[in-house]
Order: sequence, then structure tokens, then C-alpha cells
Amino acid sequence: MENQAQNMRHLLLNAKAMRDLLGRDPEGVEMGTGVFSAAEARAAIARFDDLAPDLREALGMPAEPAIAKHGFDLTDFDSTDGWRKVLAACDLTFDGEADHPRKDGEKMGWAWRNPRGLLVVTSCNPLTGDFQGDTKGRGDMGYASYMGVEGPAVEVKAAVAAIRKNAAYIKSQEAGRRSYI
Repeated sequence: MENQAQNMRHLLLNAKAMRDLLGRDPEGVEMGTGVFSAAEARAAIARFDDLAPDLREALGMPAEPAIAKHGFDLTDFDSTDGWRKVLAACDLTFDGEADHPRKDGEKMGWAWRNPRGLLVVTSCNPLTGDFQGDTKGRGDMGYASYMGVEGPAVEVKAAVAAIRKNAAYIKSQEAGRRSYI
């Protein structure tokens, strides 16, 4: 029984490690002696995620938090089309300037919400090119810059997948935190 518990803990740790590695390099993951393509890594993570609640319960571990977060650093969709695909895939609508203020009191970017509790904050508006409340902005259509995703875990997971699929460039990302905005 103890061996089985160790194996289950190992599965959960592998899933977390693979998710973290894929977050740093969306092209693929190298773990131990294996190299996984991004598609293989995502499929493995999905299998782990399906098993995770049962494994956690069997091990007496606490459930994952109902609210999840994910941060993206310098994200570019190349044009408004990529961002519009994310909006459609996640049922997001524009909700105005983000509530979270910068240190100087100015608003920090734009908020996008869906009816199921998902919030995506971008420091640039990918539809207008406006940059953090400055209408003079960069003028880069499709450029989101820093992004924070927060909400129910299932919604965050879908949003992260849509962003990864439609972004032309993501400098870096971090699961579990809105570390960039």
C-alpha cells in the first residue's frame, strides 16, 4: 500500500512538473530520459488531470483550489484576429479598464470577462493598441503585453490553451500565479 501511495504522489508531481516545464517552453518538454512534444505533454497532463482528484482523495491530499491563476509575459497575437479567436473561444467580452491600479494610481490595463467567472487582464488592448490606459499607446494591434488569467480552474485551463494556440509569441508564462500583471 505504501508503494502505491508513493507511485500516486509521483504521478501528481510529474503532472505538475510537466505543466510547469510546458509553461516555460510551449514547444515541448524534456523530463528524465524522455522528450515530449507539446501535444504529447498536453495529452499527458490531461490524463494526469483526469486522475488527479481520485489520486488526491486516495492520498488524503487537499483538493486543488477552485480558483486558478496563470500569468503570461509579453504576449503578441500578431493581429487582432488571434485575440478575437481567444475572445470567442472563452466567451470573453470587454469589461473596461482593469480595477488593479499601478503604483502611481493609474489603471493597469484592460479587463475581459466571461459569464462563468473568468477574468483576463491585459496591459495592452490587443484590439486598439492602447497601452495601460494611455490612448497614445504603442499602436501594436494584436499585442497584449503582460496578461493575467484568473477564475474557475476549468475556465483558466481553457483560456490558457486558447492563448497558447493563438499567440504568435509568448516570452514566458507561469502557472498558478498572475506574476506579470
